[in-house]
Amino acid sequence: MAKTHESFGDLEQTDGSFALKGVITGVAKPTFYQEKNDKNGRPFRMINFGVQVSKDWVHYLSINGMTQEKVYFYSKDDKKTISQDWKSRNSFRKEGYRLIGMNLGLEKTKDEKGNDVNDKKNLVPFDACGYINEHLKDGMSVFVRGKLEYSSFNNNSGELQRSVKLVPNQISLCKDVDFDEEDFDVQSDFTQTFVFMDMEMVKDGEEILGANVHGSIVNYNSIEQAEFFIRDSALGKNFKTLKPYTFIKTWGNLETERNKEEVASEDVWGSSNTMEAVRSPYKKLFVITGADPKSMNREDYSESKMDKALQAMKKAQSEKEEFKTQNTSTAGTTEWGDTTPIEDDEETGW
Repeated sequence: MAKTHESFGDLEQTDGSFALKGVITGVAKPTFYQEKNDKNGRPFRMINFGVQVSKDWVHYLSINGMTQEKVYFYSKDDKKTISQDWKSRNSFRKEGYRLIGMNLGLEKTKDEKGNDVNDKKNLVPFDACGYINEHLKDGMSVFVRGKLEYSSFNNNSGELQRSVKLVPNQISLCKDVDFDEEDFDVQSDFTQTFVFMDMEMVKDGEEILGANVHGSIVNYNSIEQAEFFIRDSALGKNFKTLKPYTFIKTWGNLETERNKEEVASEDVWGSSNTMEAVRSPYKKLFVITGADPKSMNREDYSESKMDKALQAMKKAQSEKEEFKTQNTSTAGTTEWGDTTPIEDDEETGW
């Protein structure tokens, strides 16, 4: 079950995940692997790379890892989590318990029958960054699964910026991906639960292109806004019947389109200002293709509960900032679309 925060009205977190199959890119870039110390002097590692899932779509992913005081192991049978000291992260053994970390398979080994299989590793993010740095190569065909992380911040100009990060928890070698194959099928999927707020039609003149759906994402200590897109008219009509503050589970295709330059070349003298350039050359598009009407819930995320949680979050953030300041001075199709959310990939499942 997702975490709740007592001080914020016991709202359960919404959940988002993704699954991609494609070809690795960006390993040769200097920003692929970085190792630094955080503000407390602890070692900190970062990995940034891309996965090309079609001739036109590229997704950029990031992994951050730092040393921790404790690591955690979970047992499905016992439904219990236990902690261990950092130094025991790779040596601790207890039947039925597995390290909560990243699943990696970037090398080949032989199974009992002599077949080539992925040499599976289970590592905390800090160690995973080191392993990925050593073994990930441009051109590798991989299956990637992970979580969607939503956040927002004010930039140097005071403007609100929203971000959706693709954070992997599995990277595995898979069969070679060939975009030119006749039967090539893009695998670039997401699932997301969110609180529906409103929607608006998108038109090109008189032609209706689809609809933008606006929803709220409930994190552990924040409520973020997200936007989705619907192309299917029948699905759009169903969403149009939803009332604000309705919780719903959705799934669909994770697409990308090239970002337009913020400053047109004819509007500047000389070259454009690289300091103002869009960081990523691609913009993520979350295209909803299906939803589960049985998941709809208007009780748990009512307007009053959401407002109460939002005010509590703002108060907590304000107190945190004040404290900082003080310390500084010191499958099928239905009327709701296709019915199959992301499932484990058979050749890369854990």
